[in-house]
Amino acid sequence: MLCEARSSEAIVLGRPPHPHELLKKTHTEGNDEFVDLKSKNTYVSNVKHC
Repeated sequence: MLCEARSSEAIVLGRPPHPHELLKKTHTEGNDEFVDLKSKNTYVSNVKHC
């Protein structure tokens, strides 16, 4: 699934996606809420490093 998300995001973005973009794509529900607190915390810490 990660490879599919990476490929589709690269097509949409026109560049390879950043790790935090993939995490958000693969770990959120339809309403953009993260599936769990660990996923949200990982995303927030990755965004700070960009």
